Amino acid sequence: MRIRRLRNRFALLLATALGVTGLTATGPASAAAEDDPVEIHGLKGEYWTHSAPGAFDFHELKAVAFDPHLDFDNLEPRLSLTTGRADDVSVRWTGKIVPETTGSHTFSVSSDNGFRLWVDGALVIDHWIDDWDNEQTSEPVQLTAGRAHDIKVEY
Repeated sequence: MRIRRLRNRFALLLATALGVTGLTATGPASAAAEDDPVEIHGLKGEYWTHSAPGAFDFHELKAVAFDPHLDFDNLEPRLSLTTGRADDVSVRWTGKIVPETTGSHTFSVSSDNGFRLWVDGALVIDHWIDDWDNEQTSEPVQLTAGRAHDIKVEY
């Protein structure tokens, strides 16, 4: 997937959806002391280079980083920092979301180039094509309050 100069924008409206629906993105909890767990909010980002220009693949893992949110106005600086280049790069973010309410939740993603979103292993948005700022919205996803649900986003 190609990321276009300075105009690229990856805005996972998940941040907005999380706030509006009472969801929280959390990573794995680690404990400083056995009875004093520390919650980590955000997602693990794995930054990959492509095997060839426009390949849209996950060829060589270049970096693993913690991303507290996925609302980037310009993803190029982050891609350059983690992979050494801003084009022909893919990212996979993983973690958990915990809803405050039980019921239907809708997710939206807007980005340059392709993206996919999974919730609890189910592909809810599949837009793995080379296009420009084309927002996609999932069908409603049933989530349970207080339960950690797996989330994966590929870009």
